[in-house]
Amino acid sequence: MKILVTGATGFIGSHLVEKLVSDSHDVVCMVRKTSDISLLGKLGVETRIGDLGDPSSLKKIPKNVELVYHLGSYYTFLGKKNLYVKFNEEGTKALLEACESTGVSRFIYCSSTEAIGAVPFVNKKEEYSTEKAPYNPQYEYGRSKVRTESIVMDHKGDMTWTIIRPTGVYGPRCVDDVSYWWIEALAKNKVLAWFRVRNAGTVHFTHVADVVQGFDLARKEAAKNQIFNICSDECKSVDEAMKIICKCLGREPPRFALPKMILKGAITPFQLLNWIRRKPKFFYRTAAVESTVQHRIYSNQKAKDLLGFTPNYDWETGLTDTINWYKENDIL
Repeated sequence: MKILVTGATGFIGSHLVEKLVSDSHDVVCMVRKTSDISLLGKLGVETRIGDLGDPSSLKKIPKNVELVYHLGSYYTFLGKKNLYVKFNEEGTKALLEACESTGVSRFIYCSSTEAIGAVPFVNKKEEYSTEKAPYNPQYEYGRSKVRTESIVMDHKGDMTWTIIRPTGVYGPRCVDDVSYWWIEALAKNKVLAWFRVRNAGTVHFTHVADVVQGFDLARKEAAKNQIFNICSDECKSVDEAMKIICKCLGREPPRFALPKMILKGAITPFQLLNWIRRKPKFFYRTAAVESTVQHRIYSNQKAKDLLGFTPNYDWETGLTDTINWYKENDIL
């Protein structure tokens, strides 16, 4: 099968391309002129120059392709709404139109559980939030995913779609995302590693190999015109997650738990300084403190039932794998 992957030089996209190539698919990757395509070169895949911010560059990108994995996006929690609209929403719409005009039959879109956002706390797995949970995004990134999901589902034509919603993703080659920033802060004993928040919330992270498994299974007939959460079997409290990360790093977890409002007050000067320097950092913001008392708890049961999805990485196994990769590559 000839498959186009957008976002192929990104964290998840590069792992997906490796999987597709290993399964002997004919892979085409959309890349920008400035993209680092060294890994794609080693994999021997075809590359085509396109940019989600330039609709005219997308018209011929899906030519002679049967299926498109659309992972490319403006991905940041600190971005501007007009850029989310330009790259994620308008870019996806233009790509959909290009796919329809060139005869693509399947379109698989990478959304995020951030479209669902924070959810009520539950203990039982059967009560974890499903794909039917109401949208409640906390960041403009999540709101952009909500709007783009609608664009995909409302597209008119013969092409069928699937929407994949990964949770927070971690794993080898993740060097500019929430999971890495968290691990780095604890490994290097940064300010964020000194305290934890009292009455902490819940987080749900998934190893990139399990996420790629979800995308791979999304080609099944049962996935057509469906939305799937792709996540590990268990969420963890923020405190539990920190303990597991610290165990894998060989250090003690933070001992002192402070109330949310005190931590917000302590973070505010850092947020202001970074704003002045025009170098905002996700964790050094009061919104990030607020996130640590929220709950992100999602169900993967639909993917299990319809696609046969089976996560292979528990938290400790996945984090050990990830941290070892960081150490081997002199990143930590």
